[in-house]
Amino acid sequence: MPVQSSLKRVLRIFGIAGALLTIAACSSTVDLSRDGGVATDYVPGSVYVLLHDRYLEYQGWPTGVGRPVVVASSVTYLPGTAPSSIEAYQATPSRWPHIVGVLSAGTRLRLQRIERHSYPMLEDWFEVYAVVEEGEFRGRDVDLTRISARVPDSRMLRVDTHELRLMSADAGAR
Repeated sequence: MPVQSSLKRVLRIFGIAGALLTIAACSSTVDLSRDGGVATDYVPGSVYVLLHDRYLEYQGWPTGVGRPVVVASSVTYLPGTAPSSIEAYQATPSRWPHIVGVLSAGTRLRLQRIERHSYPMLEDWFEVYAVVEEGEFRGRDVDLTRISARVPDSRMLRVDTHELRLMSADAGAR
C-alpha cells in the first residue's frame, strides 16, 4: 500500500511539473513596436510630455525588483497603499518604500516599445514602455500601462490625453 501511495504522489508531481512546463513553453512576449498593424496611437520613438505629477513605483514591491511603473497619483500598484497626495508622499517618503519617487508634470518620456504578453488560458495583454528623458530619473525605463487608456473591445492601449501629450513624433517610426 505505501508503494502505491508513493507512486501516486510521484505521478502527481510529474503531472503538475508537466503542466507548468507546457504553460511556460507556450508563453510569449512579443515587441510590437515596429508592427504597422498594431491598433494604437502610441508611436515608438516619439516624445510624450507628462501632464500631471505621477508616482514612480516598483512593480516588484516589496523586493525592489522589477520595472518601475508610472502610476496615477491616487492609485498605486498595491491597493490601499497610496499616500493621500503627492505632497503627503514628499513629506514622508519613507512611509511608502514601494514608491521610488515622483515624475513631475512636464517630464519628457520617449516611447521605446509596445509589448504583447500571451499565456495559455489567459487573454493577451499589452504594456507600453518609455524612457525618462530628463530630471532625477533620466534614463530610467518606465511602464506607462497604468496611465494609458484601453482601446474599446480590446486589451490594446492608447494614449490617455488626460495624462500624456505628444510632443514630437519620430518620423522613422512604423
